[in-house]
Amino acid sequence: MIRLLMNKKEEYVSNKKRFFDSFGPDEEDVNLKNDENEEKKLFHDEDYDFLFSGNCDDHFKIGLSVSKKSLKLFTEFYSSDIIIVSPLGLKSVIGADGENQDHDFLSSIELLVLDNADVLLMQNWEHVVTVFDNLHLQPKKSHDTDFSRVRSWLLDGHARFYRQTLIFSRIPAPQINSIFNRYCTNFSGKYQIDLLKSSKYQLGTICKIGFQLAQVFNKIDCDSPTNLPEQRFNFFIEKILPKFKDEMMSHTLIFVPTYFDFVKLRNYFKKNDISFMNISEYSDKKSVERARYLFFHGKVHFMLLTERFYFYKRYKIRGINHLVFFDLPSYAEYYSSFCNFLPDPKRFKNGQLETFSSTVLYSQFDAQKLCAIVGFQRANHMINSDKSVHMFMTE
Repeated sequence: MIRLLMNKKEEYVSNKKRFFDSFGPDEEDVNLKNDENEEKKLFHDEDYDFLFSGNCDDHFKIGLSVSKKSLKLFTEFYSSDIIIVSPLGLKSVIGADGENQDHDFLSSIELLVLDNADVLLMQNWEHVVTVFDNLHLQPKKSHDTDFSRVRSWLLDGHARFYRQTLIFSRIPAPQINSIFNRYCTNFSGKYQIDLLKSSKYQLGTICKIGFQLAQVFNKIDCDSPTNLPEQRFNFFIEKILPKFKDEMMSHTLIFVPTYFDFVKLRNYFKKNDISFMNISEYSDKKSVERARYLFFHGKVHFMLLTERFYFYKRYKIRGINHLVFFDLPSYAEYYSSFCNFLPDPKRFKNGQLETFSSTVLYSQFDAQKLCAIVGFQRANHMINSDKSVHMFMTE
């Protein structure tokens, strides 16, 4: 940002040392992270190092004031030309409902860039929605504003129709589409690039599975997306889980994208005394190591694992014979990654591999994620077909 805004010969940046002290990497943290990654570094997806190298704190906020020959960092938001902030950082400034909310500085935003929106899905998306809800509201105070310089359309409450909004995401998602449809209201119109037409979505990540694997996709009939979570849970309990309780189906990993579904399944397993371990984004390192050990050695029948845990840690889970995707992963590459975890050379028995399988639950409302996994044409057929079960065999 400094290189873009300032000429090297004339640059003057105030609070530069404070910036590097606040956001620069700490040497001890770097060494600790390197030690933690030593075992699993070979299994990182291509985006991991890009996202998690350096300072990856998700609670930050900084204002920038730009003049002809200087750049001021850490300026107050009301005197800033540019604000760089995380949704969590901005939520802490705005405040919660019922508190003394301070959102007046958001009333005059002319350009909003939502970068790495897919990464924000792995955090608390409600913070993103809160930010958009507080844009261009009626200011409570004047804040020493020179009203002679305020544009008339701002005074008339039409700021949202002039705001430019840029949203960048590696994946399509309903939550991002909702932001696009509800809050992008520029009078000149809007444009969205259809990721489903890209070559990546024509074939799907199913083509990246490197061995012979039977994959069964089960369609859940549902009339409304609001009823889908409950119907998915009931479908899993009544039709999927009984098949995997057999001793021959041990070493079963259940991949759960959302934490709410994870908690619901965990409580059900505990209530019914089902042999399992669980790993989520809130599990500490000791609990993770214990769960992985017991699952690998067959001491427990099931393993529950959340998508967010894998997003943040990228551990290779060993000892899997059978995969169950309770819902389609947000990142399609996770599907092929977990399938490729199955043939583990350390688990050869008499020179032969175990029998592996993958079972997936999907509905008509999962079209975008399904396209990314099986490809556009196959997904279109699976959603519109009268059949509720589709099977693929990779070679």
